Amino acid sequence: MPADDHPTALHSTPPPASASSGVASFGELAGDMLGPYRLLEVLGEGGFGVVWLAERREPFYQRVAIKVVKPGMDSREVIARFEQERQALALMDHPNVARVHDAGATARGRPYFVMELVTGEPITDYCDKNRLTIRQRLELFIPVCEAVQHAHQKGIIHRDLKPSNILVGSRDGSPSPKVIDFGVAKAISHALTDKTIFTESGQMIGTPEYMSPEQAEMKSGDIDTRSDVYSLGAVLYELLTGGAPFETHSLRANGFGGLVNTIRNVDPPRPSTRLTGLTRDESGAIADHRRVAREVLTAELKRELEWIPLKALRKDRRERYGSPADLARDIRNYLDGRPLEAGPESTTYRLRKLARRNKGAVAAAGLIAASLVAGVVAAGWQARAAGMERDVAIAAQQRTDIARAAEERERKKSQAINQFMLDSLRASDPNQGGRQDMLVAEAMASAMRRLDDGAFKGQPDVEANLRFTIAEVLDGNARSGDALAMAQRGLDIAQKSHPGDHPDVAKGLGIVGTCLHTLGRDVDALPKFESALAMLHRLRGDGDDADIALATGNLAESLGALGRWKEALPKYEDSLAMARRIAPGDDARVATGMNNLAFCLQAIGRAPEALPMYQNALEMQKRLYSGDHPDVARGLNNVGYCLQAMGRATDALPMYQQALDMRRRMFKGDHPAIARAITNVAGCQSAAGKPADALAMYEDALATWRRVYSGDHPEVAMGITSTAVALHQLGRAPESLARFEEALAMRKRLHTGDHVDVATALNNVGRERFLLKRPADAEAPLRESVAMYQRVASGDTTNTANATANLAACLNALGKPDEALPLAEQSAAMAARVLPDGGPIRTKCEGILAEIRKVAGVESKP
Repeated sequence: MPADDHPTALHSTPPPASASSGVASFGELAGDMLGPYRLLEVLGEGGFGVVWLAERREPFYQRVAIKVVKPGMDSREVIARFEQERQALALMDHPNVARVHDAGATARGRPYFVMELVTGEPITDYCDKNRLTIRQRLELFIPVCEAVQHAHQKGIIHRDLKPSNILVGSRDGSPSPKVIDFGVAKAISHALTDKTIFTESGQMIGTPEYMSPEQAEMKSGDIDTRSDVYSLGAVLYELLTGGAPFETHSLRANGFGGLVNTIRNVDPPRPSTRLTGLTRDESGAIADHRRVAREVLTAELKRELEWIPLKALRKDRRERYGSPADLARDIRNYLDGRPLEAGPESTTYRLRKLARRNKGAVAAAGLIAASLVAGVVAAGWQARAAGMERDVAIAAQQRTDIARAAEERERKKSQAINQFMLDSLRASDPNQGGRQDMLVAEAMASAMRRLDDGAFKGQPDVEANLRFTIAEVLDGNARSGDALAMAQRGLDIAQKSHPGDHPDVAKGLGIVGTCLHTLGRDVDALPKFESALAMLHRLRGDGDDADIALATGNLAESLGALGRWKEALPKYEDSLAMARRIAPGDDARVATGMNNLAFCLQAIGRAPEALPMYQNALEMQKRLYSGDHPDVARGLNNVGYCLQAMGRATDALPMYQQALDMRRRMFKGDHPAIARAITNVAGCQSAAGKPADALAMYEDALATWRRVYSGDHPEVAMGITSTAVALHQLGRAPESLARFEEALAMRKRLHTGDHVDVATALNNVGRERFLLKRPADAEAPLRESVAMYQRVASGDTTNTANATANLAACLNALGKPDEALPLAEQSAAMAARVLPDGGPIRTKCEGILAEIRKVAGVESKP
């Protein structure tokens, strides 16, 4: 039985509620139940809702934060909008984004959100409390930008980014930021905070101190992702200077009209001048929180550093950074000593940056240049030197213009994609002309039709990337056939637009390969992965790169699926090592890499090495994701799989059961992940001597797979095989053989030529015929199985050893001991090499050898 999919990735604690009341002001009491959650204490209360600390104890323990909406709203409409928002939020999967787990309504019909409980402090408080330096603050702010960028790519705009919605806790001794409250304001039309301003004619969603000019105008249809860029700039401004761009008192002193006018028309003070406008004690305290002297901080802010927040805070959004990713990149530029996008583009500026980054080399070059210039002056070459300088400046400016034009194209492409996804999701929003009962899946289907109807005719790069995004969503929702068609169309468009090497072409090759892999077509997937990886190396060199790490892992995955585990092993190792260098510490990519490498180690018979790696990956996933998450369920499954393979089915069963329970909570209706988890639990039931219980579960999983995948599919073939095994255990061999033969026929239709799954199916059919005392009918499929295993996986493998032992037993039953004995010896020796610590396969191979020796009258060797 294979392990699971291998790849392819608390609010801060406010003051407690009054001890005298212990009760929310509008109905719920400590100790009440909302679904499976028991309310413990009030964490905070605003004008439109209350936030509770809650816990669940069955079937596992979990603490969460629950926001309960007060009376006075149309509960039916709000619940529908909650469900829409929950589905949109479910698309997000980022370690620095807090997740929404669930939604529902109280017994009185009031809606509520169940959210991840994030322990931490507002980012500004954390930085000041721990006296983080300017560099440390900038490094901490980069993953915040990446989290917001991830949300934008999923079609979600935060609209209320501020320090209290960016919480920082500690993970393994290092600060870890988490962005909370994504989409809540959109979902309920009100922010749950008493600091949000509402007007009589409309409502201002957000917090004025961090709000963009276009958001202050309250034209919700005119808000795009650059509004969040402005808010990020305001938070960064405060991290650097100790105060928001506009002080609360002065901003709100002149009423609502004055507030809007200030946000729209008044430029904030430059960060450096803000410090000089404070008293010496005030500015000294701010500098001390950053571990520098007042004068040093002022000098640092007066130079290029202040360009970054000021660009993000431009009134005209066209002049801001195009995305949070652009803002993060410029922060990295500053930290690495490279020229800033926000800075002047003069040659003098770039030379000064070069000198700072290469002091020794530039100093030596300066001495040489000085002597050369002296010689030029003596020879009367001043005019020519001036002309050369102009030529150099023009060339530098041309290179800069080309780079900026490329960045502008990327920005426009990203904006177009974001807007298209937002428009697609709005098809399910009744307040924007959509259908209230439309699910996200229907909205996605509508988006696909718009693409096919030419929504981006004349914009091939945008269309290709949109098709890639939709293909990934479809593939993750068990619609791999549709995903493949969508991805292939995107790849065709990208290749037509960019005939040579290009990032979009490499991306498309990888996504097409992933869809083929999901469909079990690894003979076709492998060359796609190979081409994608080779292209990325040509584009980006041989250094560390996140896309190269992923592509290397994908190639290894496809090799493994073809039974070429020894070739896959070094690629899995390279992928994991690169992921660890790119993202030291806890990271989803590192956890995935550990899982994949462990799976490969187990496949080549090194389960004792694989188990601790699986366990470490699971612990990392639990730290990354509190509560239910697909990666946590996958990690539980993989630990169980390894334990079962080591003969520890009793230990494996609770791991499998936890994974199944988690997936049933996460996925509603038919879903392959649930069917896989059911199959794994059934396998443990079978190992525990309960074949009848196992058969019922296998049949349930198979029925799910048949509904999800019409026609031939690897998952369906595996389900058929599992039911055949259970029937065999129940003594119903004729029925078992029929199922094994059905699975073999499907495998042969799925895979032309050699494939490890076909070899396994041949072995199953041959073994069952032999056990039905039909050795003459068993010989041919067993011979074909052994030969195919040897072709697809050169060297020693457990599969080859097992199939060879079966063939030896069959030949012995046919009265061919001279041919059977050497095969039995080969299988036993191979099993001993692959499984030095023993195991069921080795025991079987050695047992068959002993029996054949006994029949042949050959003395068994000690």
